[in-house]
Amino acid sequence: MTSQAPPERSRAHDPASLDPSSRVLPAHEDAFVRAASAATGGPLGSHAVVGRVGFFTPLRVVLLLATIVLALGWFAKAPCLQQYVDDNGQTQLDWRDGRQYVAMFYSDTVPLYTA
Repeated sequence: MTSQAPPERSRAHDPASLDPSSRVLPAHEDAFVRAASAATGGPLGSHAVVGRVGFFTPLRVVLLLATIVLALGWFAKAPCLQQYVDDNGQTQLDWRDGRQYVAMFYSDTVPLYTA
């Protein structure tokens, strides 16, 4: 009894694996899937590029843009979180001398939850 190891697949890009004749497209072969895919735009077109996606997929672009916007928002509001210790030993936001209005740091959230 001999055991054969499965053939090792190459991790390199194999253009032969992208042969359109060997590709299985369920929306083209199955009537039920074809009908169900109509809700999402229909079956895959004949000019669609399958299996050759670069690094920047649409999802990665959206996540990158969201990360940039959130980082910019954080950097814009980070200076607003300056604190000081008052006479009672309590840590307070540094809103002395109308700083929240002059430096555009005002937010209704702080007075709403600390009043």
